[in-house]
Amino acid sequence: MQNTSFFLRQVRALGATGHSRLRKACVAVIGLGGVGSHSALLLAQSGVRELRLVDRDLVEESNLSRTCLFGGSDVGKPKAEAAAVFLSRYFPHVEGIPLFAQFSSSTVRLLLEGVDLVLDCSDNHSTREAINEVCWQRSIPWVYAGAQGFRVMASAIVPRRTPCFACWSLPRTGESCSLVGVMNTAVAVASSVQVQSAVDLISQGRSSLEKKLFFADLKKGVFVTKPLSKNLSCAVCGIKRIT
Repeated sequence: MQNTSFFLRQVRALGATGHSRLRKACVAVIGLGGVGSHSALLLAQSGVRELRLVDRDLVEESNLSRTCLFGGSDVGKPKAEAAAVFLSRYFPHVEGIPLFAQFSSSTVRLLLEGVDLVLDCSDNHSTREAINEVCWQRSIPWVYAGAQGFRVMASAIVPRRTPCFACWSLPRTGESCSLVGVMNTAVAVASSVQVQSAVDLISQGRSSLEKKLFFADLKKGVFVTKPLSKNLSCAVCGIKRIT
């Protein structure tokens, strides 16, 4: 399929070299909820070689209004496995590997071995902290994206080149999507911004979201990027930690 008209317009946009790099890439998607399911679909459509689909949860009926890889018949099934089945059915050029696991220090070797890039689509701060530390240690670039209510945030973290997540992330508030809700429009925007950043990192080696935080409030029609600075005292990437 890679040599047919399937990718024709993408190749025109990215160039043959950029598209070729995508076709060789292995990307881990951590979390397959609203943002993660859309991001996995966009990556499969873009033609990445391998997708590690990581999630420990089962599909619930409440997921169906904002996800795109599951249907009513998938309720009760592991999200990772249902997502892999869907993607293999429609995108046989992509190897989707389901990993029914929690991202942690004990599982990281299996989950991230050999990946070129990580997409954080989780819905909790502790998982993002773990992703940040492991990716920093292994020099793996990753793209953070989150959606809550009508709001969206995203940023590209490249070890040794940008501030890490711990440099600028806000303290936990205790709020979650299950408490405050989330619109399907917000997760669609979050995944689009996230995947474009991932595609840029893989195909060009750079992303416009490096050292920046993308923020959008769809209800208010606000779309902005804010500069991010490195925290020299950061426990993950600060001067004392590096030395």
